[in-house]
Amino acid sequence: MIVSEMAEFDRQHRVSLKFKHIKVQVITGLFYNEQTDVVVNSTSQKLNLTDGLGSKALFKAAGDQIQSEISAKYPDGVVCGELAISGGHNLYCALVFHCFLKRWTEGDKDNAEKVLKQIVTSSLQEAHEKRDVRSITFPALGRGFSNFKADNVAKLMFQCVADFEESLGTEPTVKDVRFVIFPGDEEEEAKQRSQNVVTTMEYSTDIGNVRFTLVRGSLTKQVCDVVVNETLENLDMSKSPMSKELCAAAGPGLHLSLKQNVGDKIQYGHIAVTGNADLTNCKAVYHGALPLYKESSKVECRQAINIFLMQCFMEATESGYHSISLPPLGTDLKGYSAELSAEAIQGSIIEYLSGNCDETSLQNIYLVVHPSAGNIFKAFKDKMFRYAKGKEKLDKTLIAKPPKQGEPCAPVSVENMPLNLVQMPRMPARGTIQWFIQMYQNDLMTPPYWTYFPGGERLRKLKVDPTFASKGAFKLVDVDQKTLQAIRSLVQKTWNEDSFKHGRDAAGLVDLKYNKIKVMGVKRLENLNLFEKYASFRQQMFGKVVTKSSIFRSPEQIRQSKGQLLTTHHIDPCLTKDIYREINEHYVFHGTKAENIEIILATGLDSRMAGANAMFGQGVYGAESSTKSDQYADDRANRDMSPKSMFLTRMCMGEICVVDKPLRMQRPPCRSCLSLRCKKECRNTKLFDSVLVDGQWIFREMVVYDHAQCYPEFLIKYQRVK
Repeated sequence: MIVSEMAEFDRQHRVSLKFKHIKVQVITGLFYNEQTDVVVNSTSQKLNLTDGLGSKALFKAAGDQIQSEISAKYPDGVVCGELAISGGHNLYCALVFHCFLKRWTEGDKDNAEKVLKQIVTSSLQEAHEKRDVRSITFPALGRGFSNFKADNVAKLMFQCVADFEESLGTEPTVKDVRFVIFPGDEEEEAKQRSQNVVTTMEYSTDIGNVRFTLVRGSLTKQVCDVVVNETLENLDMSKSPMSKELCAAAGPGLHLSLKQNVGDKIQYGHIAVTGNADLTNCKAVYHGALPLYKESSKVECRQAINIFLMQCFMEATESGYHSISLPPLGTDLKGYSAELSAEAIQGSIIEYLSGNCDETSLQNIYLVVHPSAGNIFKAFKDKMFRYAKGKEKLDKTLIAKPPKQGEPCAPVSVENMPLNLVQMPRMPARGTIQWFIQMYQNDLMTPPYWTYFPGGERLRKLKVDPTFASKGAFKLVDVDQKTLQAIRSLVQKTWNEDSFKHGRDAAGLVDLKYNKIKVMGVKRLENLNLFEKYASFRQQMFGKVVTKSSIFRSPEQIRQSKGQLLTTHHIDPCLTKDIYREINEHYVFHGTKAENIEIILATGLDSRMAGANAMFGQGVYGAESSTKSDQYADDRANRDMSPKSMFLTRMCMGEICVVDKPLRMQRPPCRSCLSLRCKKECRNTKLFDSVLVDGQWIFREMVVYDHAQCYPEFLIKYQRVK
């Protein structure tokens, strides 16, 4: 009886029901953000936490350590239906139960359902046996790639809770069970249906071994491996409702990545491949443009869609992707009729599969029509599914015959349209040597989140643009609420109450009798000149990796180091969208007196301003702890409780040298002999790029000797609090 009630949860926004001892809640949101003792995570058999959208998002939130722990504990992966247990690391939870599900198919559904029930039951039993576990969060297990239907998942998961409680002879320790539904899943679709915005899957048919589904909804909500984005050739994403919504959900990083890939224009017949930026429903986005419709070039327009899709399908198969979502190509931007687009899309699928049926990795193709385009949806449904039912034959003479991989297709007559099957260079996988080469060669770009100066634009182009030259050298900009909260959290998490009054730099603080600080406000510095210098140095570090053919060791990988920087360990992912740890780019704190603020905002942090008696020489110093930076906010002989300032600074550390005793340096040591001035027998001219002060010191500090290695990005105003 209870299970039949629970099976309706995918058609309601929120359900909260009580069993005898256990309260079950169904919530829309991100499962890994729930504040419970345990979170359950579905991932791959090899426990690669970047496999799967939900697992990848959890990995980003938890931090790199979670992958290190799970790989060390379970080097052979996890058996289907069993649990692999790790700590929560940067998550709210104490434990994460990782599992691997069997994919649901009609022919093997019994085994798949058995595995799912085994995982839910095992998770509850493990939580109960731990005794200190009182709450547990499950995602909607089996959705997405594992192919379970929403109503089936509901029945199975609720039945497991009911059976678990009934099987116990004692009261369970677990009292709070949460089922969290990703906002793009059917539960969110049900919510939107109640608001008269339909986003449900409407019609499906099989084409060979691939399921083709017509969906009324949003490209940002359809869970898949690849989203196809039709844009204008000038990369303007504001003209189409689909593209506009996609760009808004992905954040500025998507447009920035696209411009770095293709420049200011994408040619007809080409596709550009980018990552998913902030999109959580897909792994990659394929971009392309189509020619304007003309009655006289109807055949060529169909061929343009065909060639666009052929490249998308081949690229998806080459990457091993299983699902792809398309918009109704040409209908929003180029004047194509729904009938023409429908015929070309379905014809392209048929043609592609006829020659690649055995080789393709694709299993699902979704055609997503925006809810506002009801007439287009109806036309697509009527046209496309008449073919599937055999009521109308596809006019194959209107579809370009797909070329074999690597062969150019026949030329066509659309004006200015090079319809040869030439693919835009794809951004190499992050961290590979090819990726470092690409990053070294890229244009310098403004950070994607800048607002006073346009974000994601070519920096030097802006500098010579009279429109922006008149704006002045720099601007302090209020940050959004999410950034403010992230920086507040970072300041608090790196504050060390036990040590803030210790050390020579803390002289005078003990008399103030405070024990913490409170962030009052944060502003972001947008300074084109300073960021150009910093971005240029950062690019040199990408090039340095290429020339030495090895990646820099991070602080936690250096034997003499105590481990990861505190700022990097505790930082919110929303602050790291333009940070490259591969070259040891980190955020660090820098404390300074009030009279120095204006000169730093205008000209940056200058190593020449460090005191002559600084313990590690005249460099720019950064701290992993906000406590250390607070010690520099006023004179030791004149401490007070007035408002103070510190910077959260980008520091590009490159190749790091760890030192544990004072050395008054003017540059980092030699990489070979570790001396400040090499002896004659040392013929090496290559130096480290930065110094990490570690060892028996109360606080670790980072030092660079080139002011271009720092960018004082966020000005933090704070108050000392008793």
